[in-house]
Amino acid sequence: MPIWIQKLASLFVPNRGEDLPLSRHYREIMDERGLPPLLHMPQVYDIIEVTVVREADVIFRVLIRWSWDSRRDIAAVIEADREVVTAYWISPDDDHPTLDRTVYETPFASGSEEAQRQSRPDDTT
Repeated sequence: MPIWIQKLASLFVPNRGEDLPLSRHYREIMDERGLPPLLHMPQVYDIIEVTVVREADVIFRVLIRWSWDSRRDIAAVIEADREVVTAYWISPDDDHPTLDRTVYETPFASGSEEAQRQSRPDDTT
């Protein structure tokens, strides 16, 4: 993931410790998936995926993951209104080594890394 997207994503997500509003969809799937009824922005998290609207170079959503307890992590999608729209449990040792990230690179999403570099040639840090 290009550095400029990582920087924007870190500004996009709510502040650490802040309550995370839950969308209607999250509340609908909460019981089925055994998700918590309250979420707070964690102190430590990983940014897993960022969806960028290419025409405007703005972030639409960010997928973050953090440790919930010794048995599981939680992954949550936060959209521009800062609501958690969906979430799921994931094993702490699940790093998806077979995940083909190129299928997520589309013109309306994050785009290819090469295209990202060409659109931001001066941003190399």
